[in-house]
Amino acid sequence: MHARLRHLLSCAALLIPATAIAIPEGPAYPSAAWTQREAANYAITLQGPIEEVSNPAFLQRLTAQSAANLQSYILRDVTDPSWLAVSSPVITGLVASATAPASAATALQNLIGQIQANPASAVSLPLNAGVLPLCATWAGPCAGDPFLYPGTDSFYTDQAEVTPVVFYDDGCARLSGRVWAPKGSKAGDNLPGVVIENGSIEAPEPLYWWMAKLLVQNGYTVMTFDPRGQGRSDQETPTGGQGTNLNS
Repeated sequence: MHARLRHLLSCAALLIPATAIAIPEGPAYPSAAWTQREAANYAITLQGPIEEVSNPAFLQRLTAQSAANLQSYILRDVTDPSWLAVSSPVITGLVASATAPASAATALQNLIGQIQANPASAVSLPLNAGVLPLCATWAGPCAGDPFLYPGTDSFYTDQAEVTPVVFYDDGCARLSGRVWAPKGSKAGDNLPGVVIENGSIEAPEPLYWWMAKLLVQNGYTVMTFDPRGQGRSDQETPTGGQGTNLNS
């Protein structure tokens, strides 16, 4: 059955009246039984992460992708200093001295080595704001599923066309994102579209790529992006407005 037809049937099923199922309220709060239930619920949320960090193959891939993400983040800032989200003596010197592609490549490799030896040297305060956007480097837990990146998943070559985009929010903060489309599709195909917006904190764009992949495989065009103050987007607007929850 075609995926869209299955989707329509599923939606139609939701409209059919059904017998209401009562959900028990559970133990009263506060009580020892309520605390025990909460602990059991939270333990379930940790099952996935515990399984991942217990898997050597996963950790190896996550470490490699984190290093690649950190390198691409720094390279973007070096190539276009207007994106420079962090300041450190190492990066400042790199931007000032690397004037040719060859020297930039050598300097970048040296920088990666220094950061690996001393991660604290990678960042300090941002140049254009008082704080650093959450998950700016897309490293560690901020990398999402390390097996869903180009070069590790044939989806990017066989099924999809993914285009990086830059746009601005209503406060003129610059946002970084991607548009995902089925391979071979064209602008005039009028495919259904979905925009995926991140959660409020520490939920950068790569954490939602699994959803973008699933939607593209079912014929949708998708946009993912980092909102202001998260991931690889600006932390601050030209007038000083902050990202994430700082404006709440």
